[in-house]
Amino acid sequence: MTIFTQPVTFFGIGANMTQINVDLGQYINQFRRDRGITLKALAPGSESNLSRFLKSGRGTSMTLMNEAMSRMGLQYVDLMTAFPRFESAFTTAAETLISLRFDWQATQVRKVVMNYIASVSDAKDVLTALNRQVLRSILQACQTHQNRLFSKSLQQAIVQTLEQNTDWLLYDYLLLRLSVSFCDTSMIMRSYRLMVAQGDVAQDYVPYRDDVMQQMALVLWVRNETSEVSMMVERLATSITRAYSFHDELTARFIALLVETHGDEDSLQHGLVEFNAVLDALALQRTKTYFQQLIMMAGSEQGVLL
Repeated sequence: MTIFTQPVTFFGIGANMTQINVDLGQYINQFRRDRGITLKALAPGSESNLSRFLKSGRGTSMTLMNEAMSRMGLQYVDLMTAFPRFESAFTTAAETLISLRFDWQATQVRKVVMNYIASVSDAKDVLTALNRQVLRSILQACQTHQNRLFSKSLQQAIVQTLEQNTDWLLYDYLLLRLSVSFCDTSMIMRSYRLMVAQGDVAQDYVPYRDDVMQQMALVLWVRNETSEVSMMVERLATSITRAYSFHDELTARFIALLVETHGDEDSLQHGLVEFNAVLDALALQRTKTYFQQLIMMAGSEQGVLL
């Protein structure tokens, strides 16, 4: 893979890096000020380091930026909305679609897909053709409200693309993340084994890998493939990275609840009451609806929500 950017590596992009860092620092600083968040709250013990970046765009560590963004509730999809030039067209489309999963509306999905197709209208390479087919299939599922599985040929093309890469980049994880919900169980497990075979991945990629694994666990739980889900949950539990957004953390808690209460309906219902109380307290109604829909889909052989 040579045509896709590194994930969220804002601190080394090229000739215009200085101005990009300045713009990024100003955006994050305004986001912080609008919410009345102090530098000390965002970077305890490293206020001067973070302040220098916010004021002048002078480099700081990704660890510090990740922690600061997490504490202020700023997600990478927010940055991509403000700075789309930081990402490839496919990365931007994929990240945006994933961020929309709690309020999946056909008009929004269509806009994302059509913007991608327009941006690569002159591209003739095999990967772009595959991306178009994946995104069009997702759009069709959204427009028809039928989460049908991808065709066998498309599923096979996705896995073959992943198999050809001995070192997965951001593209590979996002392609699989978009596709998991629309692949049959055997294809999911085949892809899972490929992902595990990657072994240790660069720290920047770990959240993307874990996000794929979370989605795999949700899909397989809906399909009553509980042994595979338990295996994935165990791997997620030993991950060295923290969830990179609050919604990811909620998803991890939801999956853990499903596994812990498997076969015990009373415990599941009790756990769901407590889980929903947290969502109600945070006024996350759309997120609550998303998880409720997953519960209702239990036993389905079709694709799951994006």
